[in-house]
Amino acid sequence: MLWSWFKQVLAREKEETYNNKYDFVAIDFETANNDKSSICSCGIVVVKDGEIQQKKHFLIRPKVLKFNKRNTEIHGLSIKDVEDKPTFDKLWPEIKEFIDQELVVAHNASFDLTALKAVLDSYHLDYPNIDYLCTVHLAKKTVKEVPNHKLNTLAKHFDIPLNHHDALSDAAACAHLVNKICGESNLREVISQNDIKLRKISAKLAQ
Repeated sequence: MLWSWFKQVLAREKEETYNNKYDFVAIDFETANNDKSSICSCGIVVVKDGEIQQKKHFLIRPKVLKFNKRNTEIHGLSIKDVEDKPTFDKLWPEIKEFIDQELVVAHNASFDLTALKAVLDSYHLDYPNIDYLCTVHLAKKTVKEVPNHKLNTLAKHFDIPLNHHDALSDAAACAHLVNKICGESNLREVISQNDIKLRKISAKLAQ
């Protein structure tokens, strides 16, 4: 009797785990200058069972309030847009709630995750515990009929709306891109079938 109950519990857990394999959170960060910790904008899109469930956009005052002309030309933000906004340390509890213990996806993820770690270090904040997937790598493995794998190129190819370098629009386009690539397939299966390695950020207490 006990063994039968235990097997039922394991079966339920396996089914729940399988269903959650198409859950992920798409993120995008924009920075004010060449300092990776100078995050000034953050877009977050939550996907559950392949459907976008929630979108969140934060404007953020960098620790050092300095914008490079080149960065402003890229994303359109300047000091006046963020000077009265919260700093990252004030927003981190809310942002962390979205991404901790989740599969996080980003286009050119090395930039976004490097920026995240840099700003956490600058404020001596704890790291989250996440797996993350770069959609550039995913697209290179699965989308062959494009001249390059930039987000705007892929968005045009799949007819995905995009206001490029707006953090929320980039995150939403990234989420739609994953859905377009996966179709009816399971995201984890697509990752496995294409021999794509997930990277990890492990929880680390602030120093």
